[in-house]
Amino acid sequence: MTYKATPQVDQAMSLQEYVDYVYSNIDILDIDSLKETAWALKALSNYGEDIVDGVNAGLQRFVTDPFNRSIFTPHSVILASERGFVVRANLWVRPSNNPALAEIEIPLFSYETPHDHNFHLVTVGHLGSGYETELYTYEHSKVLGYPGEPVHINYLGKERLGKGDVMVYEAGVDIHRQLFPAESSVSINLLINHDEMRARPQYLFDVENSTIARHFADDQIYARNSLLKFATELHNDETRNLLLDIARENDCFRTRAHALLAFTRIAPNDQTLAENLAHRDSHQATGRYFDAMRKFGEMGLGGRTLIQPLLDE
Repeated sequence: MTYKATPQVDQAMSLQEYVDYVYSNIDILDIDSLKETAWALKALSNYGEDIVDGVNAGLQRFVTDPFNRSIFTPHSVILASERGFVVRANLWVRPSNNPALAEIEIPLFSYETPHDHNFHLVTVGHLGSGYETELYTYEHSKVLGYPGEPVHINYLGKERLGKGDVMVYEAGVDIHRQLFPAESSVSINLLINHDEMRARPQYLFDVENSTIARHFADDQIYARNSLLKFATELHNDETRNLLLDIARENDCFRTRAHALLAFTRIAPNDQTLAENLAHRDSHQATGRYFDAMRKFGEMGLGGRTLIQPLLDE
């Protein structure tokens, strides 16, 4: 459940002091530890100068190496990238009055799009009046993760991340739909960039119909599965064997199922082999996920298959 507080913090921490504090005082995989120490991000916001320096560093990098995006993304500046976590500043602006530009900006900022995170996130309002966000919860461990899958979603209400407010989002639990800000605003984030979390899928939700809409385009599972789809268009005998290797050996049950789906596309005469591998897989969800995705693909975007929620890997 999303945590919000407005800590009364007079202390100011430089960026390096904050990074040292995270290393020394926070268990980055423990959501309670992140909540207890969220005040420190407010102390970083109080310092302020290092945030401006981070923006300037991004501008300098853009001048000297304009094709290197390691320090910035479309609305973020990376202030520190450390082992297991990232500190970044995010800019939030109202979408343009030009409909063509707004069509690009709204998904870019994830406005009006209910989504979860596959990382814990601590955020503080740094500049401006901030933004409102609608809050929901679900249980990642009880979904398989295919588009159209029914999900039990709890609506918790709205909260505003104003200047000085801190919020903590838990990976695989909290869903939020961020609304347009009233004015340009900046937040500072502590993003837990840990392999154990980032290997999970990240979802967009249809909260009105309580279903999964789709995966985030940049999550690792989506990226791997895009390569598997590529293999269904360009393949040879080696591709067939590689898909079987992935289906037998990959750590993620969803990826194993998608490898088998790709295999059925390029080896239509070996459907039984793919079905047997899916249903005899070490994870009980693999066969059901395989069946659901195959049926979903055949039925199109409107097709839904009801599956008893299973424990995730």
